[in-house]
Amino acid sequence: MPSSRSLLILLLTFVSCTDARADLERLQTRYGDITFAALFSLPETKNQFLEIFGNEGWETRSPEELAASIPEAAKRELVRAISSDQLNKTVIKRMEHWILAYYQLRQAQLLTSTEETMAAIYRQKQTRRLFDHIVTNRNMKPDADPIIIGSTLSSAEANELLYRTLNVISDLKAEDQLIYVSNLFATLNDMKN
Repeated sequence: MPSSRSLLILLLTFVSCTDARADLERLQTRYGDITFAALFSLPETKNQFLEIFGNEGWETRSPEELAASIPEAAKRELVRAISSDQLNKTVIKRMEHWILAYYQLRQAQLLTSTEETMAAIYRQKQTRRLFDHIVTNRNMKPDADPIIIGSTLSSAEANELLYRTLNVISDLKAEDQLIYVSNLFATLNDMKN
């Protein structure tokens, strides 16, 4: 017969796992299938995503394409497979910040263009380093015109940079996330003038 301590630990583990899954389901209900793009992108959940779906070049797809390409049954399987160790309250909050930042960057792309949005991301100090390999591989100078850098990106590179940017933003404190997005839109506005 298991001890009462063992039963308590088992019960707490079950409740924690159930709460994590319920939180994930609430995110999906609130924000839709883009939640699965966050599960793919964030390091805390990416391995679980890849274990179920394999490495199918997900990072080259836009978040919308990624979310739309996952069958409903597979989405349910992923939600069931996510463990409470991977999906605690901190990760759920980070996922929500990722999703909210995604919608902001998507809005920026719709108002301008992918090239201009990538140029504005390049101009932000928190995300400029994400472009180092692009600048180096293209033999560009670090002070090259951000519009030129943005215009040289393939759609796969732009999608990869978008995921990496969203990971950086979602890791910032809430106040810093707002400042980042505000600065990004100010940069886009300055580029238009």
